[in-house]
Amino acid sequence: MTHVNKITSKIGGMLAVCSLIAFSSCEKVSLAEEGISSEPSTGNALLTVSTRGAGDSEEAVTYGRVYIFNSSGSCVQMLSTDEDNNTASALLDAGTYTLYAVGMEDLDRFNLPTQTNATPTSVIALQSGKVMDDLLMQTVEVTLEDGETLTQPISLEHKVLSIDQMEIKDVPADVTQVEMSISSFYSTVRLNGTYPDTPTESYTMTLTKQTDGTTWKVTPQQKRFPTKGAPTITVSITSPRGNQSFSYTAAEALPANHHFTLSATYKATQGSTLEMVLTASDWGENRTVSFDLDDDNKIPVAQSYFNGYYVVSVDADARTAVLLAKNALNYTAPSSTTDAAAWQAALTDPMAALTKPTGVTNNWRLPTSTETSIVSKDTQIVTFNNSGNSAIYFCTIGIDFGWGYTKKEGETYTFNTGTTPFGSQIKLRPVIDINY
Repeated sequence: MTHVNKITSKIGGMLAVCSLIAFSSCEKVSLAEEGISSEPSTGNALLTVSTRGAGDSEEAVTYGRVYIFNSSGSCVQMLSTDEDNNTASALLDAGTYTLYAVGMEDLDRFNLPTQTNATPTSVIALQSGKVMDDLLMQTVEVTLEDGETLTQPISLEHKVLSIDQMEIKDVPADVTQVEMSISSFYSTVRLNGTYPDTPTESYTMTLTKQTDGTTWKVTPQQKRFPTKGAPTITVSITSPRGNQSFSYTAAEALPANHHFTLSATYKATQGSTLEMVLTASDWGENRTVSFDLDDDNKIPVAQSYFNGYYVVSVDADARTAVLLAKNALNYTAPSSTTDAAAWQAALTDPMAALTKPTGVTNNWRLPTSTETSIVSKDTQIVTFNNSGNSAIYFCTIGIDFGWGYTKKEGETYTFNTGTTPFGSQIKLRPVIDINY
């Protein structure tokens, strides 16, 4: 839908009438609250602002504000309109002015600056507890001279985008939950229409299973500020088989003034007289961001499987993970049961010969005792014997070489370690560090 704002200023008229128009059109708040000066202007240029044009049959922006800055960078006037009073006027001296226009549906939704504290870089943010809605802005420069009549159209631009739909297709039937997260969006905008680099924010939605049993979808129609650069879209899928996460980086930023559908397919395993018209521009064409959920954009999740490897741990900030070898390795056991150096040396060649995951350059290594404590109690990896003991695994204990296992008693798990003796029953199952 097209939003139309028209700002019309016509010279002439009695000064008293002009003043009456100006004050009757302001929002229903006190002048002191908004920092609007009640002192009459000595200027001879009249600026009239209107949020609704003559004969406009389309929905207009409910509230409008125009901040008027002189050539010295001071905000000399702030004009406001609302749905009941769609005109406001100001008398201005001849000179060059920069107009910062803002349009919105709900005046309480954003923390707009007052005239007193307004600067071109004043930050506009969503009020706490409010839901983001449409926000339109534009900046224009005009020069007024005594006796001049000037018509200046201003087209307001959408400073937000709309996330209309998020969907995942071909999802396995046993999946119980699907979430999609997008990061990072700008979270504020300046009065001059630019976006501060920080802070940024993410947007996460839980999708709903559709009647076909394989499509998960949500239609939030949620307004957001545009993304800071190309966004990362993360999808988390929960099923009885565990959790899977996928990460996809879009080819470009998601700009303002567009409606977006995010669609993925599961393939895992895959003054003087100044007349101005403020017109809210139409939304740009709808856009769809499509991508596949496959092994190329799958991301590791701790205690689940990633490309066939068990994930021991994940450092999401560093984007690193520790993977466990798919099977225990064969090695030649030394004759001595207490010579730690000999046992450790016997493990070197089997680890060096083990094929690495695709694209990984790090070497296989012994797990730490902490990593072994995770592996040795996970029933995806181990089976506890009749005594409640897991298999025993070689590991490092601080700077020492040794072994560890978990004992299960009811719902209590106790991890035990030792540095001697050694025997062939101890399993060699190394780990490897990866970047993702």
